[in-house]
Amino acid sequence: MKAWCPTLESMAPSTQAHSVDESMVPYFGKHGTKQFIKGKPIRYGYKFWCGGTSTGYLAWLEPYQGAGTLLGSYDGIGLGYSVVMTYADLLPKDFPYEIYFDHFFTSIHLLEDLYQQNIRATGTIRSNRIMDCNIMKSDVLKKRPRGEFDFRSDESKRLLICTWNDNSIVTIASDFDTVHPACGVSRYSQAQKKRRERRFDIIIFIWEESTRRTRIFRFIGYR
Repeated sequence: MKAWCPTLESMAPSTQAHSVDESMVPYFGKHGTKQFIKGKPIRYGYKFWCGGTSTGYLAWLEPYQGAGTLLGSYDGIGLGYSVVMTYADLLPKDFPYEIYFDHFFTSIHLLEDLYQQNIRATGTIRSNRIMDCNIMKSDVLKKRPRGEFDFRSDESKRLLICTWNDNSIVTIASDFDTVHPACGVSRYSQAQKKRRERRFDIIIFIWEESTRRTRIFRFIGYR
């Protein structure tokens, strides 16, 4: 496994957008590293941390071997943080890369440190990780019409947090992106039994498009 990674990295196409995620390789035999993840399409198998480009090329992977996987110099900061930073450390320097990831990885600390490395990053974020940001609460926003959103930004730290009311409340944080201009997106209305145009802030649109284009896990298994 370790012997593959330098080859994967050296042959990776030069693209700006990258994605970090987890992947499951199906396996039903007996092995100490086999995982069971409830609610996933593939519940049994080997879990990998993966990094890839917007072309779908798998540039890096690391088997999950417990909570201490990849911590190294990032010990004490968190597993999600260490996975993203390990991949970021492999990228050539002096180029404005963009990395997209989900709420397992995203934290304010991670975005600040990636920005210091000249790496742009956007990811969904859990509500208990936005620190003292006074953005609209989820229980208030979910009572608003579908498509409503609220955001807060900090120019000194180059951070933006946006929360949006869709099927559920979605919160996204970024160290470079913006909510403007708002665009339209088609969503099905249960009340009117038809699709309707909803307001969609651009940061969520970009995150969805970028993560959709960088679904690197399909090359080694299924999520």
